[in-house]
Amino acid sequence: MKHVAGGDPRLLEQYFAMLAGFAEHPPFPIHGLREPVLTPAFLAEFGREGEAWQSVQLVHGDRDAPDGPLVTVRTGPPGSAAQPEDVRAALLAALAAEAEAGPAAGKPSFTTLPDGGELCRLDGVWALRLTADGQRVTVVGRGLAPERVRIGVVPDLGPYVAEREALRERYAAGRRAQSEPVPVPGIAAVRALLESHLPGAPAAGEAQRALWRRAVAEQARAAGCDADRAEALLASLVGQLTRLRQDAPWFAADAGLRAAAFEETLRHGALGERVASRAAQQAWERYWTRRAALGDAAPELDQSRARWLAAWEAWRNGRISPR
Repeated sequence: MKHVAGGDPRLLEQYFAMLAGFAEHPPFPIHGLREPVLTPAFLAEFGREGEAWQSVQLVHGDRDAPDGPLVTVRTGPPGSAAQPEDVRAALLAALAAEAEAGPAAGKPSFTTLPDGGELCRLDGVWALRLTADGQRVTVVGRGLAPERVRIGVVPDLGPYVAEREALRERYAAGRRAQSEPVPVPGIAAVRALLESHLPGAPAAGEAQRALWRRAVAEQARAAGCDADRAEALLASLVGQLTRLRQDAPWFAADAGLRAAAFEETLRHGALGERVASRAAQQAWERYWTRRAALGDAAPELDQSRARWLAAWEAWRNGRISPR
């Protein structure tokens, strides 16, 4: 599904009609959180490839609250439960999208439930795989015990769609109020250096070396560190942007998401600010540290890189905008 241009009334009208039709006639039974009641509760994702619907995700709780409580429920189409799958690997991937802890912070524990479900816990976040009438249902939670959670078919998607639109409007209003990034004083060269690594940026050529030297000096002043530490920080930032260009299609395709990801990466990495993509930033730092220790080609890095990409995907999905 594609982003809708907020300034085109015709596209918005089509989008709202599509949402209303989806809520009135969902493609298959959609599961959500019955107990406990968490707000906001909204439709987060719904997608298909061609004519085949893939999955629908409902979110219950505030995704920006790092300690929760939060529960996400993803429902697959009829017959999805019978498809071959490594369930434990799938649960770890689902956890990676929500968890802020990396592989070094803990070891996942798995439990097979009496009803055949599979539960995985990792550093305060858990993922549960259930089967309901031939459908694959994946539940991820934090801030509350899985024993407290009860899942069931949602009888009416209307409130979830309405809340999605309310969140979208609040998000859009915030973007309109801050349509331009607030300039970060003192790190203009750092910003220019990182911008030179964005998709479509012109090659800096010989000027790149001079720009790098100025950026290192600025970063050292901003972080209160020596030049070696500043250079290492910048190398990590450039590395992350380069990897996003290579591994995250949305980073190259969506200018709005790219600008937001860039700004948060700059502010977190250069200034240490707390940002919405903190989980992805921390996942990258863990990956970058392991890469330095193991080498770029080490197979052990695959899981760390997958966790980093999953964390960015969770950030992207959490930015409530029409799709």
